[in-house]
Amino acid sequence: MDTLAERLDYVMKEAGVNQSELAVSVGIRQQAISRMLTGVTKNSRYFLPICNELNISPKWLMEGIGDIYSRDLKSKAVIRNVPLLTFKQAINWPQNKEQITDDLIDAWWEVSSTNVGEDGYAIKVRGDSMEGQGHRCISEGCILIVESTSEYESGDLVIAKLPTSSSACFKQIVDEADATYLKSFNPNYPLIKFENGEVLGVVRQAIYEYY
Repeated sequence: MDTLAERLDYVMKEAGVNQSELAVSVGIRQQAISRMLTGVTKNSRYFLPICNELNISPKWLMEGIGDIYSRDLKSKAVIRNVPLLTFKQAINWPQNKEQITDDLIDAWWEVSSTNVGEDGYAIKVRGDSMEGQGHRCISEGCILIVESTSEYESGDLVIAKLPTSSSACFKQIVDEADATYLKSFNPNYPLIKFENGEVLGVVRQAIYEYY
């Protein structure tokens, strides 16, 4: 099973559900399921609810990595509504969470609690700095689901703030022997030495919508 469409078809057959039944369970239109099964849609905002309904691992469905069923089938993850923040709003999140009222938030996204905690958020990619080749390509307009944390591992994709900037940025963080750097996938952008900066969150998922 090399594709998301093949893996989704497999688990639906294993669960004994058809497109219309799964769509009703998740609360979406059947066409959304059909687009995933035919390979038109590689991902969408409904990806995690579908994984939750079928009790399957999001990482396995998306990448074919790990076990199909990664948790107790009797327990279901909580679906969270996370706000779509701007890069400036992300700087003050979640410390100033109460000050960023609903009228200042453009949209909300439904995500699984297996990916983010209560202070998780979404953010839309701007610019082409993370457009590389193959799987190392995250284009402008992509929605990132972010866990609000300052803890990271080298190689993680993060939302970070440099001390000289009034806004956050989206980069890969890399620890090398002498220092920590922020790296773009696009080779036209230089490596940035990450000194006295702050990691605001770690990216857990990248969502593309196809219309």
